[in-house]
Amino acid sequence: MSTLRMPTKKRTLITLIYASAQLLVLGEGAGSTAASVSNSLGCHVYRAPSACEHYHLVSQLRFHAFIDRRALDTTCSQSQTAMSCVDNLLVGCNSVVRMPFDMQKAVLNAVCRNRKQEFLDSSNCFSIGSLQQRIALRCLSQASNERRMRIAPCRLTEDIISCGAEAVRMTDGCDVQDSQLMAGLLFDFLSVICETWKAGKSGN
Repeated sequence: MSTLRMPTKKRTLITLIYASAQLLVLGEGAGSTAASVSNSLGCHVYRAPSACEHYHLVSQLRFHAFIDRRALDTTCSQSQTAMSCVDNLLVGCNSVVRMPFDMQKAVLNAVCRNRKQEFLDSSNCFSIGSLQQRIALRCLSQASNERRMRIAPCRLTEDIISCGAEAVRMTDGCDVQDSQLMAGLLFDFLSVICETWKAGKSGN
């Protein structure tokens, strides 16, 4: 993956970050990636698919900012039930294994609790299909740049956040408040990558 020599722990981190980035673009399941890493670390999150109700809602690395407002309460309730169960299985797991779930949990907490009314106010904007595609294909897809993710993930996440905020600003039917909320949700989602990276560097 890289000509740069790195400790095994950091290579594992980069592998998961890059796999997670691919999931953002391709939309494939994150469960198998987390499970393969967790098995090698003696972690029990691999039990989640059979042990956790509604696990399918968090089994893929999703950016939960585009939930239909009509299904918000149900989706939030089921997703948080699943995440609570997963959290119990993540006890003793390191930050590398936790990362895909922590990324989702941060956004779910904002959308379902801390910033729920703001989210409802912005739901008409966020439901615009062209905006969703723009954020996925132009902004979040930048996370698949392996070199930038390896060398400067924190700067890359900042660029993705700016891209998302700008995408909202440029969309008819959206306003400044919508743009600010999108930036906040992207920060919640992506800051876990930066924090995990920093923790890995400080541990070397």
